This record gives sequence, C-alpha cells and structure tokens, in this order.
Amino acid sequence: RDPRVHDATADKVLVGVLATLGALVRQHVGLANAPEIPGLLDDVFDTFLMRLPWAASPKFLEASEGPVSSRDSGPICSTDDSRLAACDLVCALAVVENPGGEASCATLCAKMSAFAEATAPPPAEQMVCRASEDIKVFSRPGLVNTANRCYMNSLCQQLASLDVFSGGILSTPVPSRTLEIDAEEEAKAKEGKDKDDEPTSGTWECPVCTLQNEVGGDLECIACGTPKPEGVKILAAGVDPEEARKEREHKAKEQKAVLREFQRTLRFLTHGEMTAYDAEPLLRIVGQHLSLQFPAEQQNDTKEFMDKLLEEIELELSDSVHKDLVHRTFGATTVETKVREKDGKEANRSHTKTSTFYLGLQVEGMHSLEEAMEHFFEPAVREVDDEDEIGEDGKPVKNKFEYTNRFAELPRVLCVQLSRFSFDYSRGLPIKHNHRVEFPEVLDVSKYCDKPSAGGAEYRLRGILVHMGPSANQGHYYSIIREGDLRDPSSPYLKFNDSHVSLAESIEDECFGGEQTMRRETYSSHVSEKNWNAYLLFYERCQPPTAEQKTTEAELAVAVQRLSLDPDLGTIGRMQERQVQDANEKLWRRNLLYQLPLLRSIRGMIEDRVSKLSSATTTPDLARGLFHTSFALFENVVLHCEQTAHSGNEMKEWNRVLLRVLEANPDGAHDFLKALATPASPPEGKAAPAPAVAVIGPQRSTTGAATDDTIGEAIFDAVDLETQFSSFMARVVLQVGSRYPVKSVRESGSRLIATAAASLATAVGTDQLGGSPFSALVIQLLDRVDQLAKERDVMEGFLSLILALSDHSSLRAHLLQLDLPAFLIHVYMGAISPAVEWPEEETVTAGTGKPLPRIPQATRRSGTQVYYSPPPLDHRMLLLGLSKLLQPLEGADMAPPTLPALSARLLRNSKFLARVVDHNPIAGVKPLPPIVYTAEEEDRLIAEDGWKQHKNPHGRTYWYRPGAKYTVWEKPKPRKPSSMQMDERAFEAAVPEDLLLVVLALFSPTDSVLVVQALVDGIARSYPSSWQFKQRVRVLAHVLSMDLDKLQASRLAAAANQLRAAIEDLRLGTTAQTRAMKNHTKCAHMEVLVFTVRALTDPFPEAFEPHAADLHWVKSWFERFRPPMRVTLQDLQGHWTNTQNQAIHIVEDLCSFSQNEPVPITLEDTGTYSVPGWMLSQERSTAHTIVWVNQASRSETVQWTRSNNLNNTGKDDYDTQLYGPINHPGHETL
Repeated sequence: RDPRVHDATADKVLVGVLATLGALVRQHVGLANAPEIPGLLDDVFDTFLMRLPWAASPKFLEASEGPVSSRDSGPICSTDDSRLAACDLVCALAVVENPGGEASCATLCAKMSAFAEATAPPPAEQMVCRASEDIKVFSRPGLVNTANRCYMNSLCQQLASLDVFSGGILSTPVPSRTLEIDAEEEAKAKEGKDKDDEPTSGTWECPVCTLQNEVGGDLECIACGTPKPEGVKILAAGVDPEEARKEREHKAKEQKAVLREFQRTLRFLTHGEMTAYDAEPLLRIVGQHLSLQFPAEQQNDTKEFMDKLLEEIELELSDSVHKDLVHRTFGATTVETKVREKDGKEANRSHTKTSTFYLGLQVEGMHSLEEAMEHFFEPAVREVDDEDEIGEDGKPVKNKFEYTNRFAELPRVLCVQLSRFSFDYSRGLPIKHNHRVEFPEVLDVSKYCDKPSAGGAEYRLRGILVHMGPSANQGHYYSIIREGDLRDPSSPYLKFNDSHVSLAESIEDECFGGEQTMRRETYSSHVSEKNWNAYLLFYERCQPPTAEQKTTEAELAVAVQRLSLDPDLGTIGRMQERQVQDANEKLWRRNLLYQLPLLRSIRGMIEDRVSKLSSATTTPDLARGLFHTSFALFENVVLHCEQTAHSGNEMKEWNRVLLRVLEANPDGAHDFLKALATPASPPEGKAAPAPAVAVIGPQRSTTGAATDDTIGEAIFDAVDLETQFSSFMARVVLQVGSRYPVKSVRESGSRLIATAAASLATAVGTDQLGGSPFSALVIQLLDRVDQLAKERDVMEGFLSLILALSDHSSLRAHLLQLDLPAFLIHVYMGAISPAVEWPEEETVTAGTGKPLPRIPQATRRSGTQVYYSPPPLDHRMLLLGLSKLLQPLEGADMAPPTLPALSARLLRNSKFLARVVDHNPIAGVKPLPPIVYTAEEEDRLIAEDGWKQHKNPHGRTYWYRPGAKYTVWEKPKPRKPSSMQMDERAFEAAVPEDLLLVVLALFSPTDSVLVVQALVDGIARSYPSSWQFKQRVRVLAHVLSMDLDKLQASRLAAAANQLRAAIEDLRLGTTAQTRAMKNHTKCAHMEVLVFTVRALTDPFPEAFEPHAADLHWVKSWFERFRPPMRVTLQDLQGHWTNTQNQAIHIVEDLCSFSQNEPVPITLEDTGTYSVPGWMLSQERSTAHTIVWVNQASRSETVQWTRSNNLNNTGKDDYDTQLYGPINHPGHETL
C-alpha cells in the first residue's frame, strides 16, 4: 500500500538510508545473521525493487477499482539512484561469508530467478528492446497506425475520454455464446470461400446512399457514383432487402462483434501500461461489420466512421442493460417551431429525438464557432401552403412562415462538426477552407434552448479531433483531449497522434487554422495557410447530474453488479481483463529488470559468490541456485536488454561470469545442454509448473511467452521452428521470427553453448559425446536443416553456432562423425547437389540415420531486372564453417581428420569443387571488421574524392565537388570500400591454411590431385576481365606452396602438365569443344592460361620455367585469332549515365547502378558483353555512347552516355579497335 517515492528530497533520504544499511552490512558482516535480515531482504526485493503496479499485478483481476496511474502503485524505488541503492543492499547481504549470507544469497537467487523466468522477452520480431520506452508516460497509451488507421485511432481516443460512455461500454456484460457464434460464422465463411467465388447475381448496398445495385455490371453506385467496396456483402437474387436487413440486425445483436472488440480496445486504453496498443483486431472487425465507403484498411472520413460505429453499438446494446447508453451520451431532442409571419400565430410544433445528435456547422465565411451557431439557429423564412387559410379556388393560400430550431433536451456530450469541406464546381474538385475559426473552451447554448434548461446549458471542451491535410481527399487525423476535471484550470491538453502521446503546445496553433509566417535562414519570411485545424469538437455538459440521472445510474450499477455474478455473462470481460493484465505484466517485468546498473550489480554479486564456492560452508544447493539465476537472467534479460545486447563489453563480461559458473558447477554443462536439447512446449493458456534445476535458463516459461495478439507478437510459418527447439536456441541463436536479428546476441549465445560443450567434452572425453546432450542438440538441428535453410537469418544463426563449435578441437571430431560436412555441402549446392541424383540409401547420414533432405531451390528476381536480391544463404559464412571443421585436429600430429563416407564422397565430388572454384575461390577467409577511419584519414579520403569546403554569403559551410550536380551542407563521409575490395583485404590478411581449397588439398593424395585439377579447370574457364580470375591463380599458388604432406612435387607436376595440355589444346584445336569455340573465346582462355604459367614461374621456376620459355609463339597466335570489337571492356571502365539519369560505375568486370550492389559484366560467346538481362550492341555502340538490348524483349533498348570523354577521345573506328590481352600488373605482385 506504500506509494512510490517521487519527491526529490524524499528520494535522497531513501537513497541515504539504503546506502547506510549496505555499508553497515559490509563493515559488520555479523549483521547478516540477525533474525530481521530475511524480512528486510523480502521487503526490499518485493516492495522497493520489484513490486508490480496495480494494473500489472493479479490484484487487477481481483478488484474492480484501483490506482489508475502506475506512479501510485509501482515499486517504492522509482529513480535510478534509489533502485541501485536497494539492489546494492540485497547484493551486500548475499555476498557475506557466513551462514546468514549464504541464506540471503539463496533467497535472493530464488527470487531473482523466479522473477526472470516469469519475465517474457519482447516479441520475436523485435529481439531487443529499451523497456523503459515501452511504458506509457501519460494517462492513456496511444494506438498503433500501420494501415491508414488514423480515422479510427483518433475517434477511439475521443470516445475513451468520455467517462460516461466508456464506463457504460466496459460495464456491459456480454454472453460467452457470442464466441460460439464467431466460430460458426468463420466456418460458414470458410465453407463459402471453398465452394464458390463471389456471386454473379444479386444486389449490393451502397455504403453512402444505401441504394441496392445490381451485381452484374455495376462497379459503382448508379445513384451517387460510389465505387463498389471490396468484400461488400452480396444479397442473393429474389431476397427482400428489408428482410435481409432485419436478419443482419438480428445476427449483429447475437454476435456483438463490434461491441466486444471496442470493449477490448477501451480496456487497453483505460488500463493498458504500454506506450501504444495495436487495435488491429478492431480494424478487422470494423471492416467486416461496418459498411464504410472505403475498405477499413484505407483512409475513411472519421465522422462517417463515428456515425456507423455508434449506430452498430446502439444496435448491439439494444438487448443489454445499457440499451440506451448511446442516447444517454449523445442523444438530444430538438423542436422545430413554425410561426406565420404576418400575425405571429404558431402553426406547428414538432419534436425530433436523435440518439446520435451532432451539430453540423458550415464554417465557410465564418470566423468563430459562435458565429456559425448563430447562422445555424437563425430563423428561416419560407413561403409554403397555409392549411389554415383556404383561397377562393379551394386551395391553401401561400404564406410566409418562420421556422425556428431549438433544443428541447440537451445532450450530455455535444459533438460539433466544423464542415470545412466544399465542392468547387468550376474545377470539379473537393476543396478545404483553412481560414481561422475560433471556438471557446466554455460554450453556453442556453439561448438556443426552447425552454430554460434544468441545471443550465453550459458545456466545457473535452476534446478536439484535428484534420491535417490540404484537401478533403487526403490528410491525417489526430486528437487533442483534456484530461481530468474540466473545471480544473491546471488540467492539461494531451495530443494523441496515433502511437505518439505528448502535451499539446497551443490550442490556438493546433486547431484554429488560419495563416502562419515561416522564417528561413537565407530567405525572407513566407506566409502560408495552416492545413491542420479542428474538424470535430466534443463538449461535455459540466452540470452535476440531476436526481433522476443519479437514480438511473444507481439502478444501472445494481443491475450490472447482479449480472456480473452470472458466470456466463462475466466470462468475456474477465478474458479481456486478463489480456490487459498479462500485457501490462510483461511490460513492467521487463521495465524493472532491463536496467544496466541493476544487472551489473547482480552480476558482481554472482561473480563474488562463485569465487567463494570452494568454502567448506558452501552447500551444493547454493551452487545450483547461482547457476539457475545466472542463466535465467542471461536468457530472459541480458540478451534482450538493448543496453547490454548492443554492448560488446557487457556481453563479454556476462560470458566470462557464466563460464566461471559452469566451471564451478560439476553438472552445469550437462544440465545446460540437456535443457537446450529439449524442445519448448507450445504455449498454453495456463501457467506451467516451475522447472527443475536441470531445465533452468534455456527452457521457455509458458506463462511469459504465450502468444498474445493484443501486443502483436509474431505468428510464424506453418512449420513452427520456435516450438521444435528450446527457447534459448529458437530466440537467441536462430532468432526465429526476428525482423531485425542482433548479431552480438547470436554470437554470445553461440559462444556460451560452445564453451559448455567443450567443458562437457573435457569432463567425459571426446569419445563419450555420442549419447550426450550436445550430440542430441546437433542432431536436432541437422534433422531440420531443410527448414533452417528456408530463412537466411535463421540459417546464419545455425552457421554462427557451427563456427563457435569449430573453434574447439575437442568438438570438431564429433561434429565430423555426425556427417556435418555432408549437410553443409548439401545446403551449399542446393537443388544442384550431387546427392539429389544418388539413391536414397547412399545419402543416409551417420548423424541422423536418415537421407539428406531436399533443399528448396533458391529463388531470385526476374532475369530482365538488373538488380538482384541478395542470395538466400550466406555462402561465405557456410564455407568458412566447413573450412574450420576440416582443420587438422590438435594432438594428432596435426593430421587431417577422418571423415564418414558420405562427407568424403561429397567433398571429392567434381561439381562441388568446380562450384567453389568458380564462385568462392577464397572460401575460408575470415571477413574483416568494418574499417574505422581517423579524422585525418577521413579528410584525406574526402579530398581524394574531390570534395572541397566552401562558405556561402551568410557564413555557413557547405561542401562542393566539381562535376557534381548538387552540394551538401553536412560533411560527406568517405566512400565505403566495395565488397570486392574488402574481399581482397581479407585475402591479403589470411594465411594459406585458412583457405578451404588448401585444407582439402592436404587431406590425401587423391584430394590433392582433385583440387589442383579443379583449380586449373576453373582458371581455364576464366576470362581475363574477371576479378576472381586472379584469386584463382593466387589460391593455386598457395596450394602448390604447401608441403606439410610431402606431396608438393606431385602437385606441381600435375598443375604444370594440366596447364601445358590446356594450352596445347587451344593452340592446335585437338578436341571438338575447342574447335567449336569462337575466336574471341579462344583468345580469352589462351590469355588466362599464359598469364597463369608466367605468374607461377617466379615462385616455382623448376616446374614452370621450361614451359614459359616455350611460349614464343603466343604473339603470332593472338595476331591470327583475335577478332575485331568496337567497344572493349577497357572502354567501359569509368562513369556512365543511362536514360533514367542513374549514375553507373564500372570497375573491371563489375557494374554498379546508383550505389547498389555490383553485378558482373560477362563476355558472351557472341563476341560482346552482357549484364543480367541486357546485351551490349556492338553495332550501335561507340566508345562514348553504348546501347544495351533487353534479352527478353529485343525491341527494348537503353542508352548509356559519358558525362565527359577524358579517357576516350573519340576513337570510333570499328577496324582499328581490336580485342587483345589486357595489360595486367606484373606477376611479381602475386
């Protein structure tokens, strides 16, 4: 019951008291044995630190009323200083080395682990969060807008602020039978969808004018021209529309779908603790049950939505205790008086009772609300037939009558529509009038009443619904609402702009409209119209309720209380309250735990206690408690708190502490891995029993991770990977369903698993890992590798774990025994894997005992598009893991490991080796971290790019680059290295033993020959313009330089002989394949082979120098076979601009479009170049203007031009520009 401490002075006193207690415990350790300490620890943890606010605690479900604000019911320590002081106090009690300290430590561990396990991580797609920003700041949360929902969001906020209306909605009991009706309707809808498409006969009702239109050919209403809405209900032919309307109304009263979803939305707006609630279920129901002019997911008029929403709610409330709620809130009675002008005689007096009354005021030409109301209530004179006066012809005489409208019964809430929209017939467009229209906070309508109103006729402004936009056809809605007592001048106005809630700055600036003066730094002032102004005003009658109203409300309260005792009627309300409480509890548990100072203090306590576990007084239960607590915090808190997950130092510190905890607990590694290998149970609606010590940390808490569509958690694919693995594996390592995977979290979790597995291998021996939890975990992953490969991010999590495990030699041997290389190769090859063509019995793996699964073919965009989507899998990462797996094992004289038959067969397959050589010749190279430049290096690189610093006449600095079409105010950043440049730097930094092809060549004499053969074949297939060609030559040189297996001489001989044979084949045309080659293809292949021989001559003269000396005929051979080419690859180098004004940059054989990922330029057999989907036309191109032809549609062409011709000085002679060897750098750079 103690309130939270918010006063700054009181908080300082609280911090001082807590710090003093902590200091006393540290100085006088005997105090830890005092009998008062257990109670003190319970109070500090349960009340000062981790007490949940009323709306997030079980008390919310027990009591009908409580503190609305979390400021009044949360933990006593509400500031960072006081919370840290309280945490330091309980940690000081827990580290004391005596029986009392150990008891305090055990109690704290039990409390902290229980709180952490009950703390649900953020939704899977979010992964990490800043929990303090997820708690609302003001009295109500905002509403999420992801599909043009502002018309719905702004009105829901206004209706939620009306206590009499929202209170009546929330207290209306709804029978549980409505849920059964929902299920029946869904089954009928599914059955109808399966049976037939939309009916071809019948009528549909226009949502604007309600006219019934024929289905056949009417795509818009024949009366008002409104387009036929999507999903509109079709009335079958021959059915009476009136009978259909009655049937719909009867079904709506039974189902109460709109009422239930609106109830749930109001509960979240009233008691929700989140920053913003996602009302997507209400949007879906609105689209199904309200006939809006446009689909619910599109923008609609909020006044039309209000009318139809209140009409539907009134219909669904008609058989409930609050059947007249809408009328009691918005209903009014008006009286029209008809008076004859010539004698003042009252001719008629009619009363009109309206349940949803609103005052529609035209404000064109008006400047205030009072002026518009005067115009609205001004008597109108019309000349009509006078039934009381009959002429000589026996017909009524026409007389002038004055018509006056007045209020006979005032509404409790007066809704005023300021109609700023009209139609410009000259232009045929709807327009909006943005002139200034003022309105008061206090509105007196007594002069518009037929009789003096009982209790007065004074209204006070409760809310303003604002339209922002230049016209009636576009814009945005948001609400401004005054909270609290309207008579209190200090009550603030809050601005509800979808999910953003803030204090409104000025009602005049936000809502009146008019003109604004904008001043700029370099220009004179500019006057323009404000296109944001009030559209709907909500005034509340501020007089106290009458005796009759009090009696009615008391009777309603008794009736509601009596009905709430009925179990059937209270079920849905309790379900909604549980949803609100569950969502609030998740948010507040994260908010109380996701705090960096608190986590650091607890981590220090755990580390301190672990270092003292060797003490004779330490009990095994305490060791298990520390183990339990540390892993529960790590999984549920540390990995999802943004401050820790994005901090490399914090993650390293937690990994270090967890490593010590594992070492201190003999069974810790086994228990941890056993929990990882246990799949998570599907979330159920009820709480699961507390997990045992063996399944701590990594196990999912069913109470915290239950899917709740009210907070927008992810809904996964049909094959739910999240339930096939433990929570730790699914959320931390694989990050299933995460929209923004966090690399640091994934790597930290992978390192922890690898460390635990290595610890287990050390304890039981590598040979005994076969039946261990580690082996079960790996087999579980391999069993589902085809599902993992469907998602790039999920597969990266799997590969991250493989890389971490491969760092430990004691684990690599067991991973190889499980045929892990076979799985990696199979995934890498995909649909072209050689195992696809083998019989199933030949693809059975040693690990799972099942055949290799089929990997779905990777999908890419259309071949006619230049831009390619990124590959479905990170092949570099996959091959890096394969290379690390195949490294020699320690303690075995660095000998190559022994492989199962399937893995060995796939590794030696020619298709696999050829794919690696062609696409990933430097596989196994570790990627370099991003380059971080110093300030001096940045300035140098910017200057090299041509940027120059200038100042404008006003003294402001800007940057300019000669030749560019624009300047920038901000200092430009240096151009990032391309992926090709980063690969080259990583290759330079690597050692030969890292390369996958080098590792494969050292496996056996057979593998050695196969790798050399694959490399030479790959070089022979290369073109001299390919940037990977040089990489293949350098990798071949690395392979030939290795002699760890004493087979260097045989590799050198094999390479020399194969190169010699390839050159002779091209020279003499000994094979049919060579004789069929075009001359330019022969020249390209001959060039790369000759370059390779000469490049290898210096490092290996004995093997290649004789052959290099015998190449005297090459020059004459090229002169004979080289064909003419108008535009060469050398001509293409540099900057171009296409007809779409895109900047294009070509470096070697890579082409970049508008700074996108580069695509390769390929030399085709036809003697020209191509990029994906386009072919270069040699006939229509010159050195400074080139034409590309679409390969799918030959009539479509694109022209590229150079902005300058510095490198090409107008050579345009088809015969003089010949194809020949490119001037490569000298081979001494190899």
